[in-house]
Amino acid sequence: MPTIDAIYKNAETEYNRYLQEYNGTLSKSQKLAIYKKSAESLKVLAYGEFLINGNVDGFYNYLYTLAKNHLSILRDLNDNIADPYVSASNLDGIYSAIICNETSLLCELLQRSSTKIIAPEYDDEFLIASQLIHILKAHYIPPSDFQFDYESSFSAVEDYLGEEPLITPLFKSILDKDQKKYAESFVNWHSEVCTNVSEKQSASSAEYSFGVTRYIHLQGLALLAFGRAMGLILEDEFELIPQMILSSTPDRVVNAAPFLCEP
Repeated sequence: MPTIDAIYKNAETEYNRYLQEYNGTLSKSQKLAIYKKSAESLKVLAYGEFLINGNVDGFYNYLYTLAKNHLSILRDLNDNIADPYVSASNLDGIYSAIICNETSLLCELLQRSSTKIIAPEYDDEFLIASQLIHILKAHYIPPSDFQFDYESSFSAVEDYLGEEPLITPLFKSILDKDQKKYAESFVNWHSEVCTNVSEKQSASSAEYSFGVTRYIHLQGLALLAFGRAMGLILEDEFELIPQMILSSTPDRVVNAAPFLCEP
């Protein structure tokens, strides 16, 4: 396994290459492929800023760039919301906007997210992403006509998987604003995710980024940040979620890295 410094430098090189490759003449599939690879590089750069340099502002700056790139790709490829190209389960940009406390950016990402499954997306991936998107919409976007049947969606995921995933009790506790159940369900879900990431990191097919990403779990950070916005606070510290980051949420982000294209 390469060192964290080597992983960081590789991600920097890769992202600069994606900046050169991305342009408006590319096909939809080419644009999406570059965006996805660039998102992985930006996550590694964000984690590297924190872990190598102790730079919390740098952590936020790279995640902000990721969120803005996500917005650009959604404006381009999901411009016709009735015929979207980017799947709903592509959530890194949404997680990043939550973590960076960029509410207006988050709201537009939510509005442009796909409302239908897009191959090769699995049913459970789409359903769980839709649940989260609607939970976020209900909190951040003023009341409107949209309705979402959470119970039917929860049941559909359970039917598809043959069991209730651990994220369902977490979503239910957020909807109910139940502090006790939120704390319990978050710990259970987060432990499972970290175990899965650790197993991938040790696999022979592991991506280079796992050497860094196993230390900080982006989805966990986002759901903790959203929980706080809902008044749900966890007292316990988590080994893979540095308190330095959680206690330093910015009012705004400055000095972002270059974007793939200006949103």
